[in-house]
Amino acid sequence: MDRHSFGRFSEALVTTVSRRAALRGLSLTGASVAVLGAMCARSVAAEDAPIPEGPPPQWFEPGKTRALHGQVIIGDGPIYLSHLPMFLFDVRDNNGNPTGFHPHHYQVITEVIFSGDGADDYLADRQKTGAALYTLAPSSFHMLDLIAPVAENSRLSSFTGTIVRGHFERPKATQPFDIQWFQLPNEVQVDVTRVIYAHEFSFHPAPLAQLEYVLFGAGEELFLAHRIIMPPDFDQLLSTRIDGHTFADEDLQRGIIITVPDRANTLSARLMDGDRVAAEARDAPTGVLLAAGVQIVVGPAFYFEEGELHFPADFAATTAEIDAGFGFPEKPV
Repeated sequence: MDRHSFGRFSEALVTTVSRRAALRGLSLTGASVAVLGAMCARSVAAEDAPIPEGPPPQWFEPGKTRALHGQVIIGDGPIYLSHLPMFLFDVRDNNGNPTGFHPHHYQVITEVIFSGDGADDYLADRQKTGAALYTLAPSSFHMLDLIAPVAENSRLSSFTGTIVRGHFERPKATQPFDIQWFQLPNEVQVDVTRVIYAHEFSFHPAPLAQLEYVLFGAGEELFLAHRIIMPPDFDQLLSTRIDGHTFADEDLQRGIIITVPDRANTLSARLMDGDRVAAEARDAPTGVLLAAGVQIVVGPAFYFEEGELHFPADFAATTAEIDAGFGFPEKPV
């Protein structure tokens, strides 16, 4: 199945097959099994599975980062995408055999341009509804072609996808923030302007000493993404503003690491709507200090996920997800 035929199939997949259903090993038939198994397989390891010392040999086989890389859509101009990551250190097929398949162990933020009828659908729907969350189910692609191509001519510069108001992997009846789930009618063309931030999860990283976020955006439209390092962790996207300091757009386009010195990197200490904190700002690629004592004023969160950043992943709603309006005590599949 080529990339374009998978893109067309993904529209039906969005409405019928949840990633959680696939990963819980529920019964799927026909093309859904083939596509999910071959291109976006994610299995849950044993509850007490330790993190391996290093990658299996299959990790380095060509094509292992090809998958349907779901994205959160941020803003309406510029538009940003945030990859939906997971820790996948011990992935197994439906028979319990290790596969080493690891396409989603990346935190990636990109700036993109939407075009075609799907772009008009998105802008019109966002203006009409003011919904807090939109997600993208893209055509299948290799993550490494996007963030670390082996040659310039192999760099991924565009793909297509289906836009959903709400979370495309969650049931319609249990959408975050009581959003009315809706799949926009036309595919969107996605052209990648730049990769703002890309981090590949390692097996045994050093924990962060303080709470850290990635700051990105343009002008006064700024966003924060919690830096994901090691399980258990959490994925959080928030709006924000900076008081008393202005970052150059070229710095924002490279990603700025915001460190909150007086907060531990824990779920309970995470930034919340209404917080005002003093932080250090460093250039993400180089670590060079850009500013100290920057006043960060935190706005509402529009994405939050905790359970899927555990190892193994937990697809039941956590207390923090429920409190954040992003989870429910019982989630139907």
